[in-house]
Amino acid sequence: MTRWLDLPQIRESVVGSADQQSVPQQVNSLIRRSLLEKIDGLFFLQPVVMEYVTKRLIQQVCMDCSFAS
Repeated sequence: MTRWLDLPQIRESVVGSADQQSVPQQVNSLIRRSLLEKIDGLFFLQPVVMEYVTKRLIQQVCMDCSFAS
């Protein structure tokens, strides 16, 4: 499932006001590297990028849980 977000929605999901200021630059950087796609002012991650990020997140959570026990 692809979730399209606009820039204000992306900015809202970022923690910290200093980080929120750099959202436009970070979004443009991802677009230049073809990791983020923009259509009519809405953004989404390429499916292969989303799959990779999801797998990495799961791996990291599993490692954190194994170190906590």
